[in-house]
Amino acid sequence: MRSTWTEYQNVRTTDPLSLIHVLPPCYYILLLLSVFLCIYVIYARLDSRWLHLALLIQVSLLLWITPHVLSGAARDPDTLFHPGVSLHIESILNQEISQFDRYAEKYPGSFILMYFMMSVASRDISTFGTLVYPVTSCLIYILGWYTFTSTYVGKKAAFLSTLLAISSLHYVKLHPSPQSVGTMLVMVAMVLVVAKGKVQKIVGSFLFLLTPFIHPISPVLFLIFVASIISLEIVCRRGFLSRRNLLILVFIGLLFLGSVTAFSSLGETLARELSKVGALIFGTRNAALGIFGFAYSSLFILNFVVYFCIGLVVFFLLMNLIRNASIHSLCSEKRGLTLLVAAAFYALFGGFLGILENSPTLLERGLSFSVLMATAFIGYVVLSPGREISQSWRKISALHCTSFLLVFLAVTYPAIAYSTESYNSFPFSERAGMAFITRTGLVESRCVAMAYYNQLVIYDADSSSATFIPLHGSSILDFDHQQPDIFVYRKTGYYNAILRWDKSFEHNRYSEYEMILQSYNVIYISPSVRIFLRNEATME
Repeated sequence: MRSTWTEYQNVRTTDPLSLIHVLPPCYYILLLLSVFLCIYVIYARLDSRWLHLALLIQVSLLLWITPHVLSGAARDPDTLFHPGVSLHIESILNQEISQFDRYAEKYPGSFILMYFMMSVASRDISTFGTLVYPVTSCLIYILGWYTFTSTYVGKKAAFLSTLLAISSLHYVKLHPSPQSVGTMLVMVAMVLVVAKGKVQKIVGSFLFLLTPFIHPISPVLFLIFVASIISLEIVCRRGFLSRRNLLILVFIGLLFLGSVTAFSSLGETLARELSKVGALIFGTRNAALGIFGFAYSSLFILNFVVYFCIGLVVFFLLMNLIRNASIHSLCSEKRGLTLLVAAAFYALFGGFLGILENSPTLLERGLSFSVLMATAFIGYVVLSPGREISQSWRKISALHCTSFLLVFLAVTYPAIAYSTESYNSFPFSERAGMAFITRTGLVESRCVAMAYYNQLVIYDADSSSATFIPLHGSSILDFDHQQPDIFVYRKTGYYNAILRWDKSFEHNRYSEYEMILQSYNVIYISPSVRIFLRNEATME
């Protein structure tokens, strides 16, 4: 591991897929051995809770924590930012805030919890953000989801579904952030809500009431699951699925479509967004890449294939579930159908939110919960007690199919999840550049263009008088309308723009920036950071 770490540090600034390329063969061998051991436990019907948790934690550490260990730094740009802000939560609540702390003012709950965790752990920001919090959140995710699914669909089904989920969550967030804290809180609330005791349900409802103070999307994620339960309860009521009611629903649907087309602007907006979704799902590869995509199209296609395979398995299991069954008899499968409906709701929520806001991050948040529900449905159909598939089908087809899917997901996980490491990290070399900025006081009373500028809060920089222009994300700096006094070139911001947005190493925004920056003076240079200062003669 030490040699792999050294090799990765040497090539990370020149190879955007370096974390994938440096993984040694022994890593994949260990991963496959762990996965095959888990498959043996499933086939042997070993239902020891402690054995399940031990194997699940081992696989999750291999897939989720490896990047944190190899990177030698914060894996997400916000890893050190949020804990840094949480150290000042008291002054923030007293309205003594800077431009970096606006989010903490609106949603202080997660920052209070992070401050409490840092106080208990007694660790500095770097150790807490890169080691303590990721491992802690990893354990909470595994324990939370295994407990939820075991309560909802049984222990054996929970083991299988959690294994599939670990290998499918390519965008799992383990860094300190309001989103991560909110996700853990939602997961704990879901565990308590599905529990049998009234006290647990009351505590779960109380935790849900806290989520609006943690993250704006967290309460929506919880409500989607509740809406799935309620919708199945309504549909399964006696007489709801009569022909008369179905005709009424069809009429209401047609009336809604007619009302939408009556308003041209609303109709055009809906048609435009639906065309984007259609291009993503059914269109050509170039059309799909234009919405989200990735600079390495093969990795984007692999990502799509992975989710397609999960959807295909879910579809065939659903067909087996409803084969030779009436609609009313399906209500006996209410828990499984609830998981399936929730998966669809989460996918729709994440997809439309991501497309409307042009944000892949928002898509990933809904997609992650959709994958969790889909894998829980697979575990329910294949191994849930009381509704297992017939012996011959389960042994010959269902388990073989899901076992193959599990191996495929585990082997392809690094290629998809680790491909974002080049821009989804905060290496030590860039920290040196940020330290130079704060030490020299460059940003004071100046306009600064920089990716992930909020990380300056880690160094207690006095930036209240500075104006910042973000260089990460979809927005492109227009020098004709706004010329920054300082331009900070960061390798992470460069890879973020090229891999996620421009999708080209030849034709991208930084190629244009380089031409304009020839008139600037270079005042700092390193393999991962270059700082340009506009000529004093041209500065106002």
